Amino acid sequence: IVWRWTDEDNHVHRVTNAFTVLSVRLFGDVNLDGQIGAADRSLHPGLSPETGWAVPAATNVFRPVRLRTDVGLSGGVYTLSLSGADGAFRVWPDASGTHAAPLLSGGQTVTNGAGGVTFLSGDDTDLYVEAVSNGTATLIYSYAGTGDAEGISCSAALKMTALGITI
Repeated sequence: IVWRWTDEDNHVHRVTNAFTVLSVRLFGDVNLDGQIGAADRSLHPGLSPETGWAVPAATNVFRPVRLRTDVGLSGGVYTLSLSGADGAFRVWPDASGTHAAPLLSGGQTVTNGAGGVTFLSGDDTDLYVEAVSNGTATLIYSYAGTGDAEGISCSAALKMTALGITI
């Protein structure tokens, strides 16, 4: 990107690559079609603050959630937390269900690259949410700068509500 402007003395100025984007975002499969796309991203602003992303409670059903990372800084710590109703939600690294343990359960926090945990695989990383029982939880994705980026941080949160449906 090149920013160009002319000041009041008619001098032309150019600034190249002096700006960076800093954000982390979370997108759930809001329309429950099994993938995350433009339709899901457009529905996120309209999610209810009370319930957030409403998901049918169903064990062994893994719904995608995308972690979007737009951090052009070197150095930093990325964390993922799941707060809320104990046992209502679990977060898995993939949709296979073959892992011995989920990446996250209620009340846990993991740090990318620490303790053998790696959950990021580029600018867009898909993880999978399993709604085990009725309840509400919040998935929080955070960046905290280190070194030259010390003091710079951002985070995103996705509230989720699991609803058990019986017929």
